[in-house]
Amino acid sequence: MEKIEKWENRLKEVIVSPKENDLLDLIVTGKIDKEKIENITRDLNFSEVPYNNLLLLSCIGYNSNWKFFPKDAVSMLKGIHKYYQVYNVMYIPWFVQELNKIREENIDVMVCDESAMCLYYDMNFPRDLNFFSVMVRKKDLSKVLDLLVKDESEIDEKNKLTNLVIKSSLFEDDIKDDEKAWKRAIKYNFQGIDIYIPKEEDMFASYIEKLSQNLLLTISVEKRLRGFYDCFCIYKNSKNFDKKIVLNRLNKSKYVSRVHMVLSIFAKLFPNTFTDKEINESFKSDKKYYETLKNTVIYGEKLNKYKTFLNSPYRKILPVHAFRSMNLFFKEWKYIRPELKLRNENVTKWKWFLKSKGFYNSKKMNKK
Repeated sequence: MEKIEKWENRLKEVIVSPKENDLLDLIVTGKIDKEKIENITRDLNFSEVPYNNLLLLSCIGYNSNWKFFPKDAVSMLKGIHKYYQVYNVMYIPWFVQELNKIREENIDVMVCDESAMCLYYDMNFPRDLNFFSVMVRKKDLSKVLDLLVKDESEIDEKNKLTNLVIKSSLFEDDIKDDEKAWKRAIKYNFQGIDIYIPKEEDMFASYIEKLSQNLLLTISVEKRLRGFYDCFCIYKNSKNFDKKIVLNRLNKSKYVSRVHMVLSIFAKLFPNTFTDKEINESFKSDKKYYETLKNTVIYGEKLNKYKTFLNSPYRKILPVHAFRSMNLFFKEWKYIRPELKLRNENVTKWKWFLKSKGFYNSKKMNKK
């Protein structure tokens, strides 16, 4: 157990940098710490820091009236904050129109993922929202695609603007757990439209699963810290958070070792949430978990060194280092890659494309 705890602490250091740790501490506690603010804003490079991290920092600035913030950072953070406030609101009318089309057919629709955070769980903080995400029951998926997708030009327009993701599963195609999620879901009236929002436990579990699948990839890094903070928001805002529902769901995950890792990191970032005892009683800390954890840490540390190298003066010998990095990538990837599997979001995009080319037939899909 001591070995596992040691590797979990190392993984936390790989996933969350000291500056990001200070950022989380400031926004969670609400206390203004001069030393931490100076540490975060020192040598702040706006082109390298993920926008979601900058948005969290801008929220701390507004809440503290920009106390201890350097003047050059204040104007940039205010601009980013305002831009994403407008950006998030700008496509709401379009999204309402799409929701109306679904509801007019008496089809239940659940707004999920970051869209649910934006519209329900965490409305005060702007975010880098690249798409709206909705879920319908599996039997309604073909009908919804017929309603919303007319031709190829419409697909291009949606992908460029907001990209509406339509899926039929919240939990890796687990129909039984999806039905439970529908029964527990919160009914919510959004701009005169009756929709559903996943209940706190289901929302939390789906977020942890999503974080676990691509923990070290570049796409995930952009939203990783915000993902952990979103999980904390969901947990904090729940009056009667049932940990058993979450732990039972995560135990069924196909990626159980990675889910175990992510939940352990979350518990270390936010100590008053899940205890080590609760996690250890629900998950097996066996040899398989130890090996997965160890290899993920080793790969992550090497990846971080490579990123540091890219920002160093020695990057002139990049071709040689890139070759070594790719060699490492293929050696270690087997330990952390998710199973190759078309997720519902990608299936939806392919159906849009096939429909536009005349290959997709909803009647045939219904027969199947």
